[in-house]
Amino acid sequence: MGQIRGTARAFVVLVVAAGGILLALQWGVAGWPQGENVLLILVCFALASTTADIWGFRLHYKRLMTMTLSTAVNFAAMMLFGPAASATLGAVASALADSWARRAWYKLVFNCASTVISVSAASAAYNLLNDGSVVPLASPRNALAIVGAGLVYLGVNTGIISTIVGLCEGYNPWQMWRASYQGVYFQLLTLVPLGTLIVIVYYQSVWGLLLLLFPIVLTHASYESYRQLQTQSQRTMETLADAVDRRDAYTYRHSERVAAFSERIAHRLNLDLTDTETVAAAARVHDLGKIGIPSSVLLKPGALNSDEWRQMREHPRIGAEILAQLPMYERVRVLVAYHQERYDGKGYPYGLSGDRLPLGARIIAVADAYEAMTSDRPYRKALSPQVALAELRRGRGTQFDPQVVDAFLAVLEERPEERAALAKPATNEQAVG
Repeated sequence: MGQIRGTARAFVVLVVAAGGILLALQWGVAGWPQGENVLLILVCFALASTTADIWGFRLHYKRLMTMTLSTAVNFAAMMLFGPAASATLGAVASALADSWARRAWYKLVFNCASTVISVSAASAAYNLLNDGSVVPLASPRNALAIVGAGLVYLGVNTGIISTIVGLCEGYNPWQMWRASYQGVYFQLLTLVPLGTLIVIVYYQSVWGLLLLLFPIVLTHASYESYRQLQTQSQRTMETLADAVDRRDAYTYRHSERVAAFSERIAHRLNLDLTDTETVAAAARVHDLGKIGIPSSVLLKPGALNSDEWRQMREHPRIGAEILAQLPMYERVRVLVAYHQERYDGKGYPYGLSGDRLPLGARIIAVADAYEAMTSDRPYRKALSPQVALAELRRGRGTQFDPQVVDAFLAVLEERPEERAALAKPATNEQAVG
């Protein structure tokens, strides 16, 4: 737990304390659920929730946040068994899943507490709006109770997760929520009617729940396929970009370093997390279009003639055309198309200038220039970091956006521990080794 930031550590303590207090209060006013074979049924629900947690899938290929169908199971348990039993059930399932995944003890305790809080909040909303009937959808008021409780559950649960991840990574929790859950809003909302369906079937026949296994598995598979498709598409584009870099030993891992620089600059400029990730993703594949440039031009050790230069100037356009085939890269495509433009309008391929250029493209231009200057090339040795920074200052307001140059300089100046890593050129020997 000592590895996380102080504010995040305080939030973990707050959530764990709140979860423990809520659970104790609920058992103080609620008894054990009554009914035939209720213990066996609760165990089955706990096992189903545990399996759903273990079988989750990642929402973002660079973050460990996951989405699972345990929400539907826990929501159904809340309506069937009340807050105390369902909160305990959810906490036990979360603990078993985290133990299976061998997560750190404080993550296990935190996840259990967040489940207790989510179930408790949803139960409070459900009981406030419900007409007292145990049958879901028995009245418009009950339907409203389900919708309200579902929104509360999802809001509290995803809010707690986004807050802790945001605090750990230094981002606003709302930005983290948007960046992590965009594209799955509809899928999240479908978990509420799925939980309601479990309750309806339960009241008809407990064994009828077995009939829900197929649609539940199918629902999970559709969620997972959607995210896998996005992840595989992004990794494929990055692999192609790496293949372009590998065509020339001098540019090996160039795109990775430009992406790292760009992300730090965007963060310094206080860009929204979604925009920051878009900039980093664009920087990661900014030279993808060089795949369409002949090796005789791309790897030429000397100066390019006019015809060769004309071919080279097409690589931003080629890269944007490749990315245009993937809807998920729509915003990235624009930045790739403009990353060789200059602030004064003397760049290529479109000759745009000033604020007509997206800020992300202006960020990549600075990061790309610095990385290129501090790396060896066939026609020259790497410049020292001091000389490269002097060149950035010289191009401030002409070739480069002044605020972007200032942000990059600030990143190097305010974080001594990063300055050495960012300023140190990656030599040819380092790349090969």
